[in-house]
Amino acid sequence: MTQVAAGDPRVVLGELASVFDRIDPQDLERLADTVLDAARVFAAGQGRSGLVAAAFAVRLGHLGKETHVVGEATAPAVGPGDLVVVLSRSGTKRITLHQVQRALAAGAHVAALCADAHAPLTRAASVAVVLPVRDVQTRQHAGSLFEQAALILLDSLCWRLQTTLGRTYAELAARHDNLQ
Repeated sequence: MTQVAAGDPRVVLGELASVFDRIDPQDLERLADTVLDAARVFAAGQGRSGLVAAAFAVRLGHLGKETHVVGEATAPAVGPGDLVVVLSRSGTKRITLHQVQRALAAGAHVAALCADAHAPLTRAASVAVVLPVRDVQTRQHAGSLFEQAALILLDSLCWRLQTTLGRTYAELAARHDNLQ
């Protein structure tokens, strides 16, 4: 048996495959439909989950969906017809739950990506996708597996939305940042 070297990306890929094998495909369908139906999408998360949420917002913007990152100075108020997509491995962070309650009080819908099906965040959301990273033995540090799985899942979701909306790569490129 060959010894696997620390940092071997094939280990990470195997862990991710184990996570995706455990995800309910119907949850992904509900999430896609909810994003399509939303007037505007707001992406939220704390720490590295927040970075993944911001990356998701960029992709949705490329698709032509009005999208904002919660906490950014340019983000407008949420309201009825809007969707707040929240990423949180634990689903218990106070600031995240506060944002969810504020969004719900304003009439917005909430979609959650969380590692715990029974977390307060998951229970508060109208749509939830559970990323069962706790069921997968990981060699990675902290929440890395959750964040990686969330990024891949959301990028895959955007690819599906691109196909559903009939957006061409040229249309996406035309909306890409041109100041860099």
